[in-house]
Amino acid sequence: MKIRTLLFTLAGLLCIFALIAVSLPSVAAAQVDTVTDSIKVLQDSMGAPDRGVPPSVLKASRGLVIVPGIYNVAFLVGGRYGEGVVLVKNARGGWSAPALVSLAGGSAGAQAGVEKQDLILVFMDEKPIQDLLAKGSFTLGAEATAVAGPVQWGVGGATPSAEVLSYTRSKGVFAGAQFTGIDIDLDSSATIQYYESPAANPRAILEGKSVKMPPTAKELQQVLQRYEALAR
Repeated sequence: MKIRTLLFTLAGLLCIFALIAVSLPSVAAAQVDTVTDSIKVLQDSMGAPDRGVPPSVLKASRGLVIVPGIYNVAFLVGGRYGEGVVLVKNARGGWSAPALVSLAGGSAGAQAGVEKQDLILVFMDEKPIQDLLAKGSFTLGAEATAVAGPVQWGVGGATPSAEVLSYTRSKGVFAGAQFTGIDIDLDSSATIQYYESPAANPRAILEGKSVKMPPTAKELQQVLQRYEALAR
């Protein structure tokens, strides 16, 4: 009798665990959301002439980081954290598949609170990209000079000479912004989860290794192509 009761109990527990597993989102759900939110940030910038990243800047770029929600938390000593995507251009000017990145850094201040911003970093030089590929990370302000990017779309004009141009969106408005002391790291675990493949290496993906792309990765590439096509 005791054995039968134990077996029924174990069977019941297994059923409960199975139901929980079915109700939980897939492991990749959070990463898919990150890419989906990155697409939305890019589309919003594209739909904001004279208030977003100029298409000419994007066309002249060598790579791009999008962080759809960087959290600035401050209480005497503050910090920043976010997750996003990085894409780089190949020799023909086409965009790589996206890899996942994490962003973290500190800040000092007396104001207490939490603020959320969207961040776009536009690489205008190969150096920070090579640092990222070689070491898996780089630091804004230390290994790469980052300055507030222009938002005036205009016609023609000189391409900014900085290594990295930074843009943030707070309360619905994009603006050039200076970010320093921020570490950006390739996130191998998140990239593997996003592509649902242990062979999905961030560096290899950015260097052009063929990978089966999820629909959101293809959509992100397509949005970038449409955005660049607006350059005059």
